[in-house]
This record gives sequence, structure tokens and C-alpha cells, in this order.
Amino acid sequence: MKASYLQMPAGFDLRALPLVGSTNDVAREEAMKYPPTSVGNVVFWAEAQTGGRGRRGRSWASPEGNLYSSILVQDVGDLATAAQLSFVTAISMRAAISRFTPKNQNVECKWPNDILVDGAKICGILLECGVNKTGQNWVVIGAGANVSHHPSETPYEVAHIKQFNKDIEPYMLLNAYLEEFAQFFQIWKLNGFKEIREIWLQNCYGFGKNIVARLANNLEEHGRFLDMDEEGALILEREDLSRVAITAGDVFLKGCGDAARN
Repeated sequence: MKASYLQMPAGFDLRALPLVGSTNDVAREEAMKYPPTSVGNVVFWAEAQTGGRGRRGRSWASPEGNLYSSILVQDVGDLATAAQLSFVTAISMRAAISRFTPKNQNVECKWPNDILVDGAKICGILLECGVNKTGQNWVVIGAGANVSHHPSETPYEVAHIKQFNKDIEPYMLLNAYLEEFAQFFQIWKLNGFKEIREIWLQNCYGFGKNIVARLANNLEEHGRFLDMDEEGALILEREDLSRVAITAGDVFLKGCGDAARN
């Protein structure tokens, strides 16, 4: 796995695994151990997964050659605030992927938890949380990125990083991602969400454009992507200029056909 090639940031421990059901599942098991085997943040990295998943229980194809990782953040504090770590992760992974793609490739964060390269999905993020036996809140941050290949049959456009850089390997992306995450995580801990939100908005997909937000109850909201609030909700401005905060759902550019295909 070339685990020896990894340079772990201060305060992070590594658990390198050849094959797991899901790195998030292994991280959750670690989070519930008492006494804990590590007091810091723990990174779980697998070569492949047999049960990878995304939001809403969607399956995530996980063959060898891509990046499958989860970060366990222990004693994270208020869980509502900890949900902001999805955006910390997004800007970290966006910055890491940008290191391995040409400057003319547009690498963007798609609300709420995807990374796109020129509109094609290349990474997904999944947060899960809970409380351990001592009453401390924990968060597991799963991130899966297409490095060497991507699924051939998806209802949306997908890509992998080796399409742009044939020399990249999963451990290289993980090194870059952890370096970026450690920095942005520290900014978030010390200064809160403001700077994270600003960076995310500077690098997000569809900002200022007409979008379709498909909600969990199969309803849709149409309007302009106006902003993201301090809690991470997408602010959509309808045609009548009224505004609605979207807290969960999938976002597509209006008129590009994505909403019809997804």
C-alpha cells in the first residue's frame, strides 16, 4: 500500500488496510471503543472496499486503484457545528486534486459534498457522527476519489484523475489531502466557519446560476444559487425573488440535462 510513503500531519494516526467493507464502518467501530486506542485524529486508508456507500445509502464502487479514506475526529464538540467539516473536507480535497490536474481544468466543490473536474464527479464525501461511551461526540469523514478509474455506467458525468495526470497514485492524493485538511481543520477550530465558507464559495459549482435543487421528498426547488449561509445551507432565490434555505438535496445546473438524468 506504500503506507511508508505517507507523511502524517501532527495529531493524526494512520491505519492502513488492504480490504474493508467500508472505511467509515471501521472508523465508527474505532470511535466506539472504550478506552480509545488513540486520542487524536485517526486516518483509515484502504486499497479497496466491498461495501462503499455515499449519501442516502447509495452504493459507491470501490475497486483497487482509487482513494478510499476516512478520518475519525474524536471529541469534536457540538455535532451541529461539526457538520461544517463537510465543507472543510471539500475545500481540502479540491485543493489536493488541483495539485494533480492542469491549471485549465476547473476543479469545483458541488454542494453539499462532491468534487467535480470540469463538471464531472471525481470525489464524494460522507459524514457520519455519534456519541462514545464517555459522552463525547465524534465525526467520521469519509472521502472517496476516482484516481485510476471511474464507473462506466452512471446517470451523471464522472472522471478520474489519471485522465489528466498518468503519474498519480492514491497515496500521493492522500498525502496532499491530509496536508490540506490539517491546515483547514486548524483554521476551522481556531476561527470558526467564516473563512472556510468564503473559500468554499470561491470554488463552488453553480454559484450565481440557475439551478434545480432536488429534495429528499422528491420535490424540486428552482431558482438562482444565491449564497450559502453560516450553517452550510444553500440559499436559493426563486423567480418571484423569495428565498429558501436548502439543507439537504442534490443540485444541478438548470437546463444542462443533469436533473433529468439523475
